[in-house]
Amino acid sequence: MRVAKGKVLEVGIGTGLSAKWFEGASLFGVDLSKAMLAAAKRRGAKVCVADATNLPFKDGTFDTVLLLFSLRVIGDQRRAIVEALRVGGEAMVLEYAPLPRAFERFGLMVYGSKPLDEHIFEGLDVQVEKVAGLFVLYKVRAPGPRLGLQERVRGKCPRPRRTTS
Repeated sequence: MRVAKGKVLEVGIGTGLSAKWFEGASLFGVDLSKAMLAAAKRRGAKVCVADATNLPFKDGTFDTVLLLFSLRVIGDQRRAIVEALRVGGEAMVLEYAPLPRAFERFGLMVYGSKPLDEHIFEGLDVQVEKVAGLFVLYKVRAPGPRLGLQERVRGKCPRPRRTTS
């Protein structure tokens, strides 16, 4: 699995444990929990409170948007993906691999939510990669210019600064 580089946004950053995987990248994180964001900030991420379906950034602000085990708990998953593609060149979604039907109930208890409905990726350019037999990485790109979304700015999050690599 390649590591994201450049300007990276993690949606649902939580406590920021992933920050160590992206050394050298400019990592910015959003989450709904202020307590989680405080922990992520201590790990070196720039953070702000934001909803995955209504991100407060201009079109194309980031090179990559990450959703690491967070998409499955977002109410409108399709809208979150479209929003991620609006603010980033690509979205990388890492989730648990679907369990066989006989184990779905166990999966609900362990993961706390249902698996992703892959229909949310319809009409998008998606590459699927299995990782260690336990996870699935979806590399998602919009087919064409940013899904025709208009540039907009919302909320009060600071704009991430440009970094040189």
